[in-house]
Amino acid sequence: MTLNIIDIASSLMRSVNQTVFAMSEIALREMPAVANEPVPFISIKGQRGTFLSIIHFSQKDKKWTKGVIVITLLPEQIQKLFSKNHGISTGSTDADIMDVCGEFCNVVEGGFKKELLTLGFAEVMVEPPESHFKEMSKKLELMIHNKYQLTFNHQGVELLQAEMAMESPD
Repeated sequence: MTLNIIDIASSLMRSVNQTVFAMSEIALREMPAVANEPVPFISIKGQRGTFLSIIHFSQKDKKWTKGVIVITLLPEQIQKLFSKNHGISTGSTDADIMDVCGEFCNVVEGGFKKELLTLGFAEVMVEPPESHFKEMSKKLELMIHNKYQLTFNHQGVELLQAEMAMESPD
């Protein structure tokens, strides 16, 4: 069975919903906004104060399928998600913010792997998140065939974005 972008998106949605509730006690009841992005590459840009986490995944079937998930948390989103249970505020240190955001993305990645196992994709390899909290610009070297952007909202307020892209073997 070959992994596809819908499996990735649905697995990531469930993992993010569970992680947001577990770490922030926010129950996401709205479906994330889904945008099918026509751009054939992924360019990651971050500014100081924005947390980015990059999760690579791959599946060896008859040929390799590779992909990436990029989770973006803006400063106001970080406060909304982590002020109540983790004490993150405008005065928090970079190390504290990196710690709680990194933990969040690690839990999302673990939940994502679990969701893929439930769907029968035991052979999919998911790498630990690569996290950044600084200015950066990076273009990932993948031949993108499918690219989606998910925007997770709560009560009309954007909480985070996740961009995912896949390079399929065909």
